Order: sequence, then structure tokens, then C-alpha cells
Amino acid sequence: MLLVPASVRGPAGRDTSGDFVLDTGAGYLSLDSDLAVHLGLANSLPDSGEIAFSERPVSRLVLGDLELDQVQPVLLFDGDIVRQVTDRQVLGLIGHQVLAGMALRFRFPQHEIEIIPVDGGPGSASAEGGPQSKEERERAISNSRSALEGRLTADAKPVTFMLAGDGKILLRVRVPSSADTLILILDTGASKSVLFRSSLERAHVNSARWPAARDLVAPTLFGPASADLVRLPELKVIGDRGPITTREIDAVIVDSELEDLLARATGQSIDGLLGYSFLRRFEVILDYPHRVLWLTPIPHVKDEREYEHSHVGLQLERREQKLTVIAVARDSPADQAGIRPADVLLAIDDRPTEALKLAEANHTLEGPAGTPVRVTVARGDVTLTWRLVRKRLL
Repeated sequence: MLLVPASVRGPAGRDTSGDFVLDTGAGYLSLDSDLAVHLGLANSLPDSGEIAFSERPVSRLVLGDLELDQVQPVLLFDGDIVRQVTDRQVLGLIGHQVLAGMALRFRFPQHEIEIIPVDGGPGSASAEGGPQSKEERERAISNSRSALEGRLTADAKPVTFMLAGDGKILLRVRVPSSADTLILILDTGASKSVLFRSSLERAHVNSARWPAARDLVAPTLFGPASADLVRLPELKVIGDRGPITTREIDAVIVDSELEDLLARATGQSIDGLLGYSFLRRFEVILDYPHRVLWLTPIPHVKDEREYEHSHVGLQLERREQKLTVIAVARDSPADQAGIRPADVLLAIDDRPTEALKLAEANHTLEGPAGTPVRVTVARGDVTLTWRLVRKRLL
């Protein structure tokens, strides 16, 4: 997830600063419910698991050099869902409505995001729609290139897009053997690209042939969803100057009610999300006012975690301050040893996990295939230790 520092101030003058997820898949500014009550945005907490709008606007939001007053609407949600995944004290999400009049430049290797004020565009910056005819698309591309002068290189590829619902960016893509193009939402809040299993079945895609780690869990704001992590042989984004192709990227196939929720939110069938596992291979400029996405390939992109898929098969989250197993990959060393969801990871190679960040624990479990690692878990009142041999899972 893309975490950015920001500060918010409530109507009573209380303020706070911390990490927010910059999430193009979200429509609005969203705050943890407890924080919203503390800041005076709401009088009471929503019912457990519910998402609600705040009663009052955020008085001021500061994100880098960007300062916005009277920001609304503001969604309230249970921030523990994000904190469990990131192991960070994330305060909320910054969505489309906050940045609708801007262009965003993502330079992932440099860990930089540039917010660029942009004039012009198709009507209101927050309106739905986008350029449709060939002439409208060409005009949008030309105007966007002029507005971003000095930031685009000759190999930048334009992709005009539509905005739907609360600001969802819709892109057309193809995957191997798909009969038709799929519609994905550009989502910087997703660490992996996501494909809905039912969409693949409708498109007659035989995903069973793709290398996969099965029986995992995909966390969503609407609860966990059963998932398989796959190595997608090829994904093509349909651009205005031809397809933009990537090969061998990670993706998650999920069964989730999120598919129906996104269809209702956008008014059309949605087949998945285009996330960081795709975007990290490009320098990305997202021009909201002109509805143009620019993708500039980064040559020789290296895997950030060499052994991400060579490990013991444990999927972990932080639950009540404990590193907890939420899923075990099918036929993995952990699965064959008998480790179960809800087991609490106590130690890795005799190193206690209580002082480890979630990312550090994951990295420690990874390593060259064939190398051993000792894991100790608590199951109720019983402590169990195994010597596991890492295996290439994907």
C-alpha cells in the first residue's frame, strides 16, 4: 500500500498527523471511526462493521504542499482492517475526491509521489465520464501532454479512461485466453492486482494452468475473502497507442462480495483491480482532469523481495498485538506440518516475534528453496515447534 504522511483537523480544533493510504480505488477521504469521534466529526461510532458518513467536514487536510479546507464527505470505517495488514498506525484513506483536480506522479523506485495542479479537463473535475470519441481522446491526450510538459518522456504511453461512481478509474485489459477485454479499477490501495474468479469463468479463462499458491486470504474493507495468489503470464492494458504489455506479474484471484459492491457503485460489471504488482513496473502519471493515465516502462525492474514466493507458506497479520496465522498455503511446508489458521507465531529461528514488525517477520520466513527455518507457534495453551524447509510456491 502507498502510505503518505498527512494531517487532519476537526471542527473543534483538534488535529492529528500520521500515515494515510493514498488509494485511487477509494472515492472519498476516509477516517478511522474512533479518530473521527475524537476529532469531533461524529458524535458516535457506526455499528460494528458498518461504513458511514461523518456528520461534519474535516476543517483542514494537509498533504505535502496541498492544503484543503472543509473537506467532505468523509467516510468512517474500522481502521483495524488496514492496520492488521500494514502493521502501521494508519489513520485513513485519501481517495479520488480529495485529488480530483490534480495529476499524481508516482515514482515507485524513489518512493516519491508528486501532486501536480492541472487546469482544464472534461467538465467538472469530479464529474463522471471521460473522453469517448477518437477526437475527444486525442484532444485529451494532447492537452494532458501540454499540462505535464517536462514530466513526460517520448516512451510514455497514454491510456484515456472513464471515471465511474465515486471516482473509480476504469481501464480495459486482456489476460491470456480471455474471450473479451476485462474492466479493472486502477487501485493504488491494492498491493497486488486482483481478478474476480467469476469474471474469469465468464471470460472462459483457464486460470488453473497458472502457477498458484492456493487457500490464502485477501483482506478487504468488507471482510476477508478466499484467494489464490497466481503468477499471471501476461497482462495487457488497452492503451490509445496500442496495448501496454507486462509479463509474469503477481495477481490474486478472489471470491468476494466486493465484485457486486463495485458493480453497484459504478453501474457496470467490474472484473478486478489493477494494483501495485502491475504499476511498480512503470513511472505513472495519473491526470484526473484530462482523464489520461501515462505509463512509462521502467527497464530491468527487479523483484523487491527476491524470495517472496520461496518460503514456508504462512500468511500473517497483526491481531491483538500478536502475529497471527490467518491462512496457510495449500501443500506448503507449513500446511504439511499441520500449522493452522489462528495459531500465533511466537518465534522464528528462536528469535521472539514480539519485537518484529510484520514485514520483518515475513522477510525472515523467506529464503532460498531447500533452506531450513524453525518456527514456534502457540495453539491455545500448547506451544509447538517445527523445522520447516522452504519451498518455491509460485
